[in-house]
Formats: sequence, C-alpha cells, structure tokens
Amino acid sequence: MATSCDMPDDVIFNILLWLPVVSLLRFKSVCKSWCSLIGSSGFITQHLHHRSLASKDNDTIIAFDSEQSKNDPCTSFSFSLHSGDKFEMCGIFDLPVSYDTERSFEGLAKIIASCNGIICLYLHEGNIILWNPAIKQHKVLPQSTVTVPENEQDVRISHGFGFDAERNHYKVVRVVSQDAFDPPKCRAEVYNLSNDTWRSIDAPFSYSILYFDPNVPYQNRIYCWLGWVSKDIDLPSILTFDFTSEVFGTLSLPDELSGHRCCLDLSILRGNIACIHWNGRSSELHDWHFKIWVLTEYGVKESWTMLYTIRLLYHSLVLPRKFFTSGKFFVVLEDKKCLCDPLECVCNNQYKMALCDCLTYEVSFLPIQMSKSVPDNLKIVVYNESLVSIKNANSEANRPACEV
Repeated sequence: MATSCDMPDDVIFNILLWLPVVSLLRFKSVCKSWCSLIGSSGFITQHLHHRSLASKDNDTIIAFDSEQSKNDPCTSFSFSLHSGDKFEMCGIFDLPVSYDTERSFEGLAKIIASCNGIICLYLHEGNIILWNPAIKQHKVLPQSTVTVPENEQDVRISHGFGFDAERNHYKVVRVVSQDAFDPPKCRAEVYNLSNDTWRSIDAPFSYSILYFDPNVPYQNRIYCWLGWVSKDIDLPSILTFDFTSEVFGTLSLPDELSGHRCCLDLSILRGNIACIHWNGRSSELHDWHFKIWVLTEYGVKESWTMLYTIRLLYHSLVLPRKFFTSGKFFVVLEDKKCLCDPLECVCNNQYKMALCDCLTYEVSFLPIQMSKSVPDNLKIVVYNESLVSIKNANSEANRPACEV
C-alpha cells in the first residue's frame, strides 16, 4: 500500500481501527488504497472486534418508543442513541421507511435484535428490515414462504436474528405457531442474507411463543424465546434456535417458576441466560419485587441459581430491562398520581426509565423520553456500530469500486 504519509501499512491499519465509522467513511476518499483497506473484509472484522472490546465498559444503547412516533402525520421511525455513565442522548437515527398513521398502529414496529451493528426490525404487515444505521444501509427482506391465511385464528408469529460465525452469514428465523391446536402446531423458516432467500426448516416441536426480548440473543449465535408446550402445562420453558446448525432446542426453567408464565421475562446477565420473575399483582407497596434466576451452565437445568431479589420503593414496578456486566440494569418505573374530586377521579401514570444497582438497589433516573401510555412500547438494545455491509453480504467482489 503506497500512501503520501509514508507510514508502514500495519501502523495505518492500527490507527484506523480506533476511529468511529463516520470518520472511516470520510477517509475512504483520501486515496484508493485507504478505500480498499477500509472496505476489506479483514479490516471490517477487526474493526468490529476492536469496537466491541472498547464498548464493554461503556455500553451504547438504542432506544425506540413506537408510541411517540405516531404523533407525526407520516410515521418515521426514529431511534435515539445513548451512551456514557448516565446514558445521555448522543444521536438520533431515522430509518428511511415510513408509514401513514391512518393504518392500524398496533405492532407497527418492533426491534427483533441487534447484532454486529445490524438492527433487525419487524414492521407493520409482516415486513422485516435489516438496517445498519452507521453506514446508512437498509434492506427489506423478501416475503416469507410460510403464509398465514387471513381467517386463521390464534396465530403467533415470532422472529429471531443472529450470526452464523462459521459461514459468516446473517440469518433471520421465523416461527409460526397456531395456538388454536393443543398442543400448538408450528412451522418455521430461515432467511439467509448471503443468498437473499427464505427456506423452510424442520420444526419438530409443538410450541407457543410467549415472549421475546431483543436483548436475549445468546452470544449472537443462539436466540431464545419464552413459551409453553401445552395450555395445560403451568411451567413454561425456553425455546432456542442455533443459527449455525439451524436446529431448535429447549431449556427447562427451575421448578420454582411453575404457574408464573405471565410474570416471566428473559434477559442476558454477564453472558448467561437469565429469567426474571416479577410480582406486580399486589397493590401493596412492599410486594412489588422481582427475582433474577441465572442459568450458570448452558443446558443444565440444575444450574439455575436465584441470584437476586430486588425490591424498589416505588408505587409500581413495571418491567426490568437490559442487564449490564456492572450488575446494573434498566427498569421501567411507574409513578401513579391521582387527582380526585367528588365527581371525577383522574389517574396520571408517569413512566420513567431508570438504572438500578442489583446489590445496593440504588436507582438513578435516566434522560430517556418515554410515552405516557404503554411502557412496553419502549425497546432498548445494546448497539455496537460497524462497517458490516448489508448489500454486499455474500461477496466482497460486489463492493462498489473506490472513487477518489
């Protein structure tokens, strides 16, 4: 590589690794050799690895509140970027896709997962989008091969997004569960970004997906859902999908969680799968709490350990969210304020985002805006920016020629 600065190639390589994506995109125009280097698969992989290591102690998150978006005449999906100790907002991403709000807004946009700088979104009417906001690339996936009749009742459609490291492929899995049957009937398919096609796969299970969270992918390779095999079974279990082998599996939950299918969430805590059992049924303040169970050895039911019991002194504990290696986690808190007079009682529920310490229970409120209606509209995922291309996922030769 010949450049005017006469620095060794390895020095240039290592300097560029430290730069953010926005700077690297500008530096591609410095010379053809820099353009070729920054666009090479080796550099993209090393840059992603370097950014991931650098962000371990300083997470960057993307927050998306679908409720706030529908105030616009033509709904544009805006995602706020937060970083630092107090997660101050440091940027806003706008997805270059919009919808007329005259359509049904229910389920308009959901974050499926974030992986290596690519965000997978499920949009209204079944559209799925892969989006890398750092390099301003997005792709609407082709229609799936497993269709659902319009008159079909009790159907759940669930998705997962992850990375097959052995083949360097990004994949989306789609599961269709027909809950009208007991046990439910399931069909499944996988989308591969490398060939832009869906393919039906074996679904040798009867499962109804109860819950998914965009932070549940286990080491990017395995995606997890919470579900149950039959309506008569009180204890849910975890359905898993391995993006490398394209095989489904199940993980058992601890017996202590039997009968609590509607009070469970999944998350990842210090690299391990965690199950959150939260109690929000009682109106008594001291009963608002949740317990955090951690699967310390993957696939071994006996390794479930009840790690924390968290009690927060607020009117209502709504939902715990993303955990961090520091032992802190996001939580949505509800503060009920009722204004009553003899003729009318009006309750003004204020939802706030906070960061809580598992050991000290200390709560720090965060400057993340939330809608006032449904707190579940707010989704948060850890995000690491990258140069990973969605358009050129299959072949490095398809990359556009460098222009200087």
